[in-house]
Amino acid sequence: MSPEEVQVQICRYVCDRFIRLRTAVDRKSLVVKFEHPEVLHEMINSCLLRESPTPQMYFPRLGAFAIAGDVDLLDHVRSGVVVAVGTLRRLFVSADDASFTWEHFLSEARKSYEALDEDTLRLGLLFLTDVGVLQGYRMNDEGTAITNFSIGEWIVKVRDPEEWLEQKLRPYRRKPEVQETLDAEESITGVELLAATADAGFDWNLLHPEIRKVSCSRFRAGHFADSVEAALKAINERVREVYKRVRGVDRDGAALMKEAFSPNNPVLRLGDLNTISGRDMQLGYMEIFAGAMTGIRNPKAHANVQIDAIRATHFLFLASLLMHKIDEAEVVGDTVVSAPARDSAG
Repeated sequence: MSPEEVQVQICRYVCDRFIRLRTAVDRKSLVVKFEHPEVLHEMINSCLLRESPTPQMYFPRLGAFAIAGDVDLLDHVRSGVVVAVGTLRRLFVSADDASFTWEHFLSEARKSYEALDEDTLRLGLLFLTDVGVLQGYRMNDEGTAITNFSIGEWIVKVRDPEEWLEQKLRPYRRKPEVQETLDAEESITGVELLAATADAGFDWNLLHPEIRKVSCSRFRAGHFADSVEAALKAINERVREVYKRVRGVDRDGAALMKEAFSPNNPVLRLGDLNTISGRDMQLGYMEIFAGAMTGIRNPKAHANVQIDAIRATHFLFLASLLMHKIDEAEVVGDTVVSAPARDSAG
């Protein structure tokens, strides 16, 4: 099979399993079953699969149902998404608060859809995490349902939920299918189609190349929190590699940043540590690097927190600044730096 056909088969398998059993699929079983780890890797990077709270276990994202090409599977999700997005818009317009529990959301939905199936609505709300209309949310421990959430302002642009959903799904249908003929206009990819709206006015050239590389496609696909997490992971990995090369030990996260940028014994030195201003700058950036790992990367990775496009933009520019500071830093050996002279302050 071609890579495109393998992708369709993986999507069909993962989507079917989720709908029937509400369980994730482990990475190894997908590799063994389909024998194309490179396709699986690309699907994860393209945000077709979502990692469960258990590492190396994956759930399907909304786009995977379109790629699967199974009408029954897609219809099962579609009805829930349409009802969910319509309910979200009514709540956002009418309610004073933008934060809601699942119970409040269900009650509001049943005002307009008396015969609503609760499980279908749960699915619909869950897959709205993939399209940027929720500003924040929390999931249950299994990662299969949303327990509370807040609504993003972009919901006001969704006047026809069915048409809106079709626009979101169309690029995924076109991209994986093996077709003999597609004219240039219809062969547009999902990233290209969504770029016009997802990041209108956002000049990606302002960001560090490494941040663009890992975050751009995720952001443009509407996976804003994932774009931020990818940026922070790239920063962590770059510092981690330098630290391990110099010190010969492995560190991660905030602990890594505090040791790598320590004013007393750094691996990455940002200025003259024999001056007060130099040490203050080193200490300040050490705390920013460590804080980014604790306050930005970890909540997204461990608490299933979602963010909107505007907040994601703020975080990506912060990540870009930190990546540039790594570029500017001098890699030093394991040598204790002397205390600064007090008369060296500007």
